[in-house]
Amino acid sequence: MDFSQEIRDQLKTCELPPFPELTQKIIVLTQDFYADPNDIADLVKMDMSLSASVLKVANSVAYGYAGKVSSIPEAISRVGITSMRDLVLSVSLVSNFKSLNGIDFRQFWIHSLAVALTSEVIRKHAGKGAVNSDNLYTAGLLHKVGILLLAQNFPDQYQQVLNDVKEDEKDLWEIEKKHIGVTHMQASDFVFDHWQFPREVSDVALYYNDPANAPDDTRDIIYIVHIANFACLNQGIGVGIDRFPLSFFDEAWDSVGMEVDDIPDLLAEVHETTDKAKLILEAAG
Repeated sequence: MDFSQEIRDQLKTCELPPFPELTQKIIVLTQDFYADPNDIADLVKMDMSLSASVLKVANSVAYGYAGKVSSIPEAISRVGITSMRDLVLSVSLVSNFKSLNGIDFRQFWIHSLAVALTSEVIRKHAGKGAVNSDNLYTAGLLHKVGILLLAQNFPDQYQQVLNDVKEDEKDLWEIEKKHIGVTHMQASDFVFDHWQFPREVSDVALYYNDPANAPDDTRDIIYIVHIANFACLNQGIGVGIDRFPLSFFDEAWDSVGMEVDDIPDLLAEVHETTDKAKLILEAAG
């Protein structure tokens, strides 16, 4: 990867705010196909703040349920175990990582959550190229977290990036390369690999904006997040410092098996996912 050893050494010290031990236990348990929903509920109920957030989201109009959910087991029954894992991950990440100079965290997380949720929508629409991966939501949620990693670990240089991006017509990654010597895509890939994240999550972060060079074994999940990011930006849902892509990689669309007629429905659902994203953000406090 094309950046200096000095930058590599700095990135090796990168940290995201650590997840609480309880959150880690919930995420692990929800990945077990045979997990008992009651065991998951018991863990969620141990954290009053998390319980309140889960109930708030489960009771929202965005989840399309007419009745009132008053218990965690009922909430899990309503949103499902996989969605519960995604919700816990989202609430914990947003709650613990929300203050960096020059970054609009509300805008950043709305975009990230919207891309994650839109990725799941695309999977449902997809035909022959449907992705069967439990990491799709996580990959969508974390696809631009390299921006936060660079802003946190190279604060002075990233202020120069933020200043230039207001005036310069170049893409964000080009300005990052100029001032820091590494892009947020490269930073994510390097750090995620160092943290031993699933390869799919690292590859999405590295190639979501460069799907033409995506590795064959993770290409489909990269294509879906590429489409989701494009769709969100198309509807004005970005992180505030990213630019609308000049081109769309048509092969991504063809690969997931979607039709042109699906585009209006997809764009409409982007706004629905944004409503969900705002709700999760609000629930996370």
